[in-house]
Amino acid sequence: MRAILASICTLAVIGTASAAEPAGEKAAVVSLVRQIMKSWNSNDTGSATAHLSPSIVITDSLPPYLFQGPTAVADWMKSFAADAEANGITDPWQTLGKPTEVEIDGPHAYAAFPAVYGFKQHGKPVRENAMVTVTLEKSEPDWRVVSWTWSKR
Repeated sequence: MRAILASICTLAVIGTASAAEPAGEKAAVVSLVRQIMKSWNSNDTGSATAHLSPSIVITDSLPPYLFQGPTAVADWMKSFAADAEANGITDPWQTLGKPTEVEIDGPHAYAAFPAVYGFKQHGKPVRENAMVTVTLEKSEPDWRVVSWTWSKR
């Protein structure tokens, strides 16, 4: 989750599509998650947040670990910036792999993606393997992200 902060620093968000990814409505969910990541990468905060629920819940490995409600994204961005500055982190990038799970039950969806988060820490390259887990709700005709969890692996 940390690497989504393109409004503070440049990210290299690269989605890896493959023929093995889901089709139909599941493909729409996967596509939306990738689109959000690309929007953050392009510093297009407006497009990225347009697909987030106003009551989003973000869980990440940086204090205070839980961000929720209308200020969740702004609060998370402040925490990310503070953590990056305190730990000498620059040049973050993230890749999403092929989803390991995509489930849909009516207007509710769940998707899990392996991810790699890379950055420089005090000038030295670092890579973290992670999982990004997203839940979504369908508000016709589109999906909205209602929770986003970043977990180191």
